[in-house]
Amino acid sequence: MLAWEECCAEPDPAELKEENSNVKSATDRFRLNFLIVFVRLVNV
Repeated sequence: MLAWEECCAEPDPAELKEENSNVKSATDRFRLNFLIVFVRLVNV
């Protein structure tokens, strides 16, 4: 029961917001790295 509550309980909005910003920054970093690699490939 406890595991189910942990898994499926309504997430805390503040926690969710923090998670979303972490995901967003990770995505931005990935895009930036991808862009850098792409530019290097094009320049070679």
